[in-house]
Amino acid sequence: MDSLWTYFNHPNFWWVLAGTTFLSAISALVGTFTYLQRKSLMGDAIAHGILPGVAGGFLLAGEKNALIIMIGAIVWGLLTVSSIDWISRKTHLQNSTAMAVVLSAFFGLGMMLLTVVQTSGLPDASGINSFLFGQAASMLPEDLLVYSVFAIVVAFVLAAIYPHLSIISFDRAAAQSIGFNVRRIDAVLSILVVAATAIGIQSIGLILMAALLITPAAIARMWSSRLIGMLLFSGAIAAFAAGIGAVISFTAPAMPTGPWIVLVLFIFTLISMVISPQRGLLKQFRQQKKNQNIILRENFIKRLYHQWEKSGQTTFILNELKDKPSKRTLRFALQNDWIHQVGITIHLSEKGLREGRRITRAHRLWELYLSRTLRMRDDHVHPSAEVMEHLIGDDLEKELLRTLGYPQTDPHQRDIPYEP
Repeated sequence: MDSLWTYFNHPNFWWVLAGTTFLSAISALVGTFTYLQRKSLMGDAIAHGILPGVAGGFLLAGEKNALIIMIGAIVWGLLTVSSIDWISRKTHLQNSTAMAVVLSAFFGLGMMLLTVVQTSGLPDASGINSFLFGQAASMLPEDLLVYSVFAIVVAFVLAAIYPHLSIISFDRAAAQSIGFNVRRIDAVLSILVVAATAIGIQSIGLILMAALLITPAAIARMWSSRLIGMLLFSGAIAAFAAGIGAVISFTAPAMPTGPWIVLVLFIFTLISMVISPQRGLLKQFRQQKKNQNIILRENFIKRLYHQWEKSGQTTFILNELKDKPSKRTLRFALQNDWIHQVGITIHLSEKGLREGRRITRAHRLWELYLSRTLRMRDDHVHPSAEVMEHLIGDDLEKELLRTLGYPQTDPHQRDIPYEP
């Protein structure tokens, strides 16, 4: 604990922690729009494609100069984007293929230049590897200043085009119809992605930078369906993960920052996949159980109604029913006054008759719709109607009735029961 406290009192610690979290949050905000526009692979291509600029900037400066390396990274990032666009337009290759080609070529060139740097004997040549996997603790205050200035510029530009991006990200056709220059906004977003990638090269590293652009947005989407909520959530998640990575970078100097940031994001992804209120597996499981219970309840009362249709009988012996209901189904029917029970005898109530009539009507309307409109064979419509009858609401039922012309019988010539 004493050693950990010593790290926290290091004069550079809080600067690195604040800078890393800020830079990561800005990158995640830009990545959110990339994610929404389904351009996730572009972030990965840019992250790998700027490596020649990083190594070239180091060779040009003769040392680890943050400004020159940033400029080199941005130049090569823009070259990566323009190369992908040119190949996609001038050849028959798909955009994803063009990305793979440019990514491989530029990353290979970057690795060659890294070898040159490492054998050059230049000062800090060994530190060039921190740009591959990230090493937050190796950042100096002047490095943070350079990255932060670029990040602030990115944030201002992002805020300026936010109204345009918020529409384009969800409906490009609508944006074009109201006069937005979509291609220009796409170009500006590509530049922002390049800059957002470049500002994170030392804190998370080039290899894993794509994860910082996309993963926070993917996590946020599982928790919020509103754009502002996604932006706030993705920025907060990225900042938290980067903070963990920065702390580990100080307490374990030999440990790269990037893998820890990505690991924290991965853990958040797993947690969100399970418990998120939007798309979590737990919610899906609960919804499935709820739907199953609804189907069991409605099928039970429908069977009783069919018995009443055939014989006019409203009293039944529970043990003599063909499909005996579960205790939960029976309890629900009793609580909702669909039935009354005395011992093992159950009596179908007037409310239960109405519910059974509604479900039967929905089933037979769907059978008729499938037969008339979709031209399904009469002996094939029942299974589909069995599923669809539980989904129909009042509005949809009225629409079906209007479409079918208020029919009296289904394809099997059974009466469609209406309310008396």
